[in-house]
Amino acid sequence: MPSTQALGRLLTIAWLIVFSIVGWKLADFITAAFRKIRLLHPSGMMLGLLLGGTFMLFLAWVMWDYFRANHRSLRLPTVFVLTFLPTMGKYVPGRIWAVGSYLYHAKELGNISVFDASFFQVYITATSTLASVALAVLGLWVLVAFPVDEDVVIGAGLTIIACVLTLLACWRYFREQRSKLKRLPLHLALLAMQKLARGGALAIFVGAFLDSTVQLPLLIFAFIVATQVGILAFFAPAGLGVQEGAYVAILAPSLGFEQAASIALLARIWQVTIDFALASIALTLKASLTNGITAVAEGEK
Repeated sequence: MPSTQALGRLLTIAWLIVFSIVGWKLADFITAAFRKIRLLHPSGMMLGLLLGGTFMLFLAWVMWDYFRANHRSLRLPTVFVLTFLPTMGKYVPGRIWAVGSYLYHAKELGNISVFDASFFQVYITATSTLASVALAVLGLWVLVAFPVDEDVVIGAGLTIIACVLTLLACWRYFREQRSKLKRLPLHLALLAMQKLARGGALAIFVGAFLDSTVQLPLLIFAFIVATQVGILAFFAPAGLGVQEGAYVAILAPSLGFEQAASIALLARIWQVTIDFALASIALTLKASLTNGITAVAEGEK
């Protein structure tokens, strides 16, 4: 709705202003965090990026399997494009661009109706959120094993509650479409595995730049929570600022502010690099698919 879009744009602009002010106030700390980043192991950097991008393919697998189970076969190049090209819209203020791009490409490349495409978006978001909640609850012992502020524990709990409320809001929608949920257990397991594996890939990437050791369970927990918080913060393009704040809040009590901020910056660089690499491949595939569709349409005339 126009009013909802206008509110989203207003919240995004307000957040960008707040983010800019906070960034200016913390400029010295951010500069110090950047100075701690030095490429020590190029092979580790490449391996972290390669594994991080490879594990993103789990999302494409879930999409392909979902539509196949619901009697709609999609070609793998089409699935790749639908998975990774529209997500670049999250970097544009308003978040609506990612959804709009997905619906457009789903119709153009896969002949998927707006309803079916929209339902899958809700499905994949809810399933991913449920996987994050399950992993976060199981990983709360991490907060006991490491020195963490009480506010962080409260924040993690509130994040889990927000995720649960989001899932409950989707339940009525899902209940009316129960026939489309037949592969939910498999997809939930795949997405949980993907989050754990990508957390490990991030640890490899971070280790290529920082000479100090970061406990793997703590970093994976921070990755899962920070990523989910970034998704919930719909007003922040790609979770900008919110995601970094979650990393710092979880990691700083154990590692110090500068070290935690360095990891947050590296996590952002890691994710942006992977997103743009996959989107570039998807854009190339889209051009090929579009040309093929045009050729078929002209041949039928």
